[in-house]
Order: sequence, then structure tokens, then C-alpha cells
Amino acid sequence: MTASTYIQTAAATAILVIGSRSGLVLCPFFGKCDGVLLIEQEGKSTEFHDRDRSGAKSLCDLILELKPGGLVCGFICETEKRRLCDAGVDVRLGSCSCSIDELFVRFHDLPRA
Repeated sequence: MTASTYIQTAAATAILVIGSRSGLVLCPFFGKCDGVLLIEQEGKSTEFHDRDRSGAKSLCDLILELKPGGLVCGFICETEKRRLCDAGVDVRLGSCSCSIDELFVRFHDLPRA
């Protein structure tokens, strides 16, 4: 992953993903993702975090626990968006037609949720 043009002050960007035959792609709906892909600032390290489907921990709780500076999702409800924004997470909307690498590199060009 090359991210030489990407500048962000926070330690990582979180991207909500689902699995497909071609690998991980952006999930179109906040509550339907398989997990959170956490990408460090320079794009050199990624970690996948499974979503807790048992209901013991909400997806917002997982994201807040990971402490990303930014989040890319396909759609997010106002309540969840407000909770994340209030915690200092920069929430952006991405297109499912873009690759994960492109969403990461172009984070600041994506529209705010």
C-alpha cells in the first residue's frame, strides 16, 4: 500500500469492511459489516478486528476502543455518527466501488458523514 500523499494526525484510519471473493471491500451499511480494518497512518500495517455479533459489544464500542482518528463507511445513522464524532472520530463516506487502498489514501477527499 502506498500512502505517501496521505497526511493525518491520528494514529490510524478505520474502514468498515465485508468479505467478498476478491477480498475485503467497503461495507455499504454501518450495521452490516464483518469487521473493522484498522490501517496505521503510513499504511504500512493493517489489522482486522471482527465485529462482535453476539450483541455484547456494539460496533461503535469496538471503533471507540480502537481509537482511530478517522472512519470510512458506506452509510451511518445519525445517532452512531454523532457518538463517534463527539469522541473525536472524523467520519467520512466512501464508495463501495473504490478499493480499500484508495479509500485510505483519499480519506481527506471523501465527503464528511
